[in-house]
Amino acid sequence: MPTIALSPCRQMSDYLESVRRAGATPRELTLADEPAAIAAQVDGLMQPIERVYWPATKGTYDIPWFVHEIPTIVASTASPHLLPDIPQVKTYINCYDDKDVTLDALIDKLEGRSQFCGTPTTEVFGGLADTHC
Repeated sequence: MPTIALSPCRQMSDYLESVRRAGATPRELTLADEPAAIAAQVDGLMQPIERVYWPATKGTYDIPWFVHEIPTIVASTASPHLLPDIPQVKTYINCYDDKDVTLDALIDKLEGRSQFCGTPTTEVFGGLADTHC
């Protein structure tokens, strides 16, 4: 069974359970961990092991059908790799974590008190043409 390392966050119990359900052994990181020792112990760091799951509605698997009818914004507070699972969403924001300062900045940006700026620190488009505007 692979071992996946997870950095501390508010919803750690959810992430630990997700890793277990995916068939891996979770390893919760701490500030006291030595990077070289962790690299030797784990098979992956912060890997997206779960995909976005959309329940069946209207008899089909709708990946969200409502995005063309209701203005929809997706703000990811964990994995920056969700966009390929929901390419029809026109506004996708990567927050990268769920810390209070990050969520406060997100609200400021959504309410127009500050501008969005910066570039992705990872390839968020999944190599797919339909994830680009």
